[in-house]
Amino acid sequence: MPSTAEFPATLLDVLPDALVVTDDEHWIVFANQGAGELFGYPAEDLVGLSILTLLPQPLPENRDGISCRAWRSDRTELEVLATVRTAEVDGARLRLVSLRPAGSRTDGPIVEEEAELFRRALRSSPVVVGTVDRDLRYTWVYNPHPHFPLEQAIGKRDDELTSGEGVEELMAFKREVLATGEHGERTIEFHLRDEIRTYEIVATPITNEHGEVIEVTTVSIDTSHLRRMMRFQREFVGMIAHDLRQPITAVQIWAERMLRQRAYDELALEEIVAQTHRLGRMVEDLLDTTAIESGNLQLHPGRFDLVPVVRYVVDYTSDLSRMHRIQLEARGQVLGHWDQGRVIQVVENILVNAIKYSPPDSEIRVQVTADDGAATVSVTDQGMGLSAEDMTLIFDCFGRTPAARKGGVNGLGLGLCIARGIVEAHGGRLTASSEGPGTGSTFSFTLPFQPPSRLI
Repeated sequence: MPSTAEFPATLLDVLPDALVVTDDEHWIVFANQGAGELFGYPAEDLVGLSILTLLPQPLPENRDGISCRAWRSDRTELEVLATVRTAEVDGARLRLVSLRPAGSRTDGPIVEEEAELFRRALRSSPVVVGTVDRDLRYTWVYNPHPHFPLEQAIGKRDDELTSGEGVEELMAFKREVLATGEHGERTIEFHLRDEIRTYEIVATPITNEHGEVIEVTTVSIDTSHLRRMMRFQREFVGMIAHDLRQPITAVQIWAERMLRQRAYDELALEEIVAQTHRLGRMVEDLLDTTAIESGNLQLHPGRFDLVPVVRYVVDYTSDLSRMHRIQLEARGQVLGHWDQGRVIQVVENILVNAIKYSPPDSEIRVQVTADDGAATVSVTDQGMGLSAEDMTLIFDCFGRTPAARKGGVNGLGLGLCIARGIVEAHGGRLTASSEGPGTGSTFSFTLPFQPPSRLI
């Protein structure tokens, strides 16, 4: 993502030719990178200049292919072709001037198309553009945020349009730029109704022919989502580091024990192997999560009986956790066309999840059933149960319930996310039900007998 200073120029650069936008008095309010290259200025330095310093002769309105002279920054003369259009944008009358060197393509009027491209780029971006005078009253606005009724803002100040934390800071920032005449950037957090939004704001002073600051144009970029992603990234790094530290520390301790003893230690080797397997599983989970979220999860389906596969997972999981009574209820054959390794992964993830959140010596019941359209596997535990809020979190990648965090249950919060991704890749569904905290939970997934065509 471009920096806040580059973001507006990036939007303008989607236009194919040099483009400057002026107000009714010929002051440039926008210029794209092509215009900067044509005239030999940085594009941002063109804003605030009079177009008459670049094109000495006034241009007629709504004309195509006007041949005229232009002056570059080094005062060399250049022959250009200009197309001029006027447009009303939110009550402000603008002149859009498209320019290209004489001799380049002249395939008809393009200003309307370029103006629409410009407006489309702004509309589809989290950007609000506005200009205020020395009294901080809006003279022009575009692409208003729903919480700021800027379409009715002409002649009004920010504190007359909305209230809440952040508004006074924004107005103080504009006053500072008006007073100093210097370009500025600021990150401001706005408390709007029932949400908090963060904006990166770039303010540019506009001067008259005497060099006096008469207005300030602000470009406000909504970076709330980016901020949330950055916060999630920090939490994710901390979570990964925490969960990796334990097996790495265990490997180190057992390896140092063998070094001290200078002898073969079977117990130490078994622990090292177990911990390296745990590390490998974490890495595989991270890779599976990436594949699921990018839509690149690979399946290798084949025909098999679901019942012995589930029984296999129940048996070896029971050996790993003898503190729980895991009961399997299944009859007959349940034949289907699925990826056997991935189905084992789903059952294991759900069953391990039930063990984690169930008290010792409690029962976990696993059922395999079938109807005309799909096979269903259900895992019911007598654990801590789920609240309505928990239901919105449990299938998210890295999603862990408040009770799990408070209870210190280990894990990255990927098991159920991966299980859901695998089940949905088969065309099935994974669901959860609970009567509330302390009542246990049931996780069920379905696998259709008629798989998606891509699996056949």
